[in-house]
Amino acid sequence: MRTTDRKRIGSVTSWVISRLLQVALLIFCLQSIRSNASWQLSAALAGMLALTVYLFYPLAYADADASGITFRRYLKPHHASWDEILEAIWTPSFSITDLKMKLDRPRGFTHRVEFNVITNLGQLFKVYMEGWTPEVVMWVANRARFQ
Repeated sequence: MRTTDRKRIGSVTSWVISRLLQVALLIFCLQSIRSNASWQLSAALAGMLALTVYLFYPLAYADADASGITFRRYLKPHHASWDEILEAIWTPSFSITDLKMKLDRPRGFTHRVEFNVITNLGQLFKVYMEGWTPEVVMWVANRARFQ
């Protein structure tokens, strides 16, 4: 297979930033517990860590080709063929993720995987003002069950 047949889905940069934020919160939380800081600070940091894990867990980036997508949420890569993707939903919004996929069986802890496709303000302007859809979304739409 040629490398031109592969497409990158999602932003590696936003994925790395979200994971670094989680690591920083984990370090602060563990340090506050270890240093005998007030229990309110430890509880607040633990709550913020739990919230970021909950919010950012489905966020991934992937490489896709004719056989399916290979995505990574944390360290372990997961593969799903196009037949195993039940639906792909393109919902451009001001949230973290724009392209959401529902899988036939869980990979990790959930059936869903989400990607950040709009990566800069120029693309955001084109989506909302001109109705533009990124090329990678159309490419996924031709292969997955799209809504």
